[in-house]
Amino acid sequence: MEGRAAISHTLNSLRRLPKETGVRAAGKSRPGKETARPYLTDEDLGFVLEALQLPDPAAREVAIRSLGKSANPRAVAPLVALLGDTHRDTREHTVRALGALGEVAVEPLIRALADPDWHVRTGATVALRIIGDERAIEPLIRSLSDGNR
Repeated sequence: MEGRAAISHTLNSLRRLPKETGVRAAGKSRPGKETARPYLTDEDLGFVLEALQLPDPAAREVAIRSLGKSANPRAVAPLVALLGDTHRDTREHTVRALGALGEVAVEPLIRALADPDWHVRTGATVALRIIGDERAIEPLIRSLSDGNR
């Protein structure tokens, strides 16, 4: 699928996700702000992962956001790879999506702190800050000697 058809299919997939029910699976719990984390079906997840390759930034944004909401560990690796994308908005949406995935993204993001691309390192740092997991403290401290501001 390409262009409008890809966006349409992705949006229809998102509309089928369950509504929020009161449980928060990612990041730290915030009283009064508890939300459910819907999973994409395997079919929808496959399509959304394919949509990451589309040249249309709007279609990719929809795919990235849906992966962030998916709570599916299979979304982490493709999102980490997008931290090095040449399109700045794509990187920013990716950081937010990884932050939304929460704990499942911590270890891959820690590994991404050593990536040769400074965009990936910076995105991983911001996503780890969003998640707020203590496992990232020491790796983040080590990354202070990165040389990249």
